[in-house]
Amino acid sequence: MKTEPIEALKEIKHCTWTAEDFNIRDGLESYEVIDEDDAINIANIAFREGQSSPKIKQLEWILESGGWHISMTQFGVSYEIGESKNDGNFILYDILLTTTIHDTIDEAKAAAQAHFEKKVKECLDL
Repeated sequence: MKTEPIEALKEIKHCTWTAEDFNIRDGLESYEVIDEDDAINIANIAFREGQSSPKIKQLEWILESGGWHISMTQFGVSYEIGESKNDGNFILYDILLTTTIHDTIDEAKAAAQAHFEKKVKECLDL
């Protein structure tokens, strides 16, 4: 998922020019200028990108006593990750109490983030 106005930033770099670009020696070579039509185009691109690419907060993890990694969401529900005592895998319990098994803590956290983003997107009218 894009979280920055990537296309708008590319367009700014493409449309920006300075007096040096035209060999104008008026002492204003350090100023960068964007044409008004280009600026309007860039604003429209950024608006569209913002509409179609909302930034979803990253889950924040805390380590509880007992070795459980917990992340509380803004909805008052949590993701919980604990290490299996039997095989060293990591067990992820998501907000629906679904259990999945992962080889590493990072894989479990990535799975939790993906699940969280999926659930948030289901609430949006894109």
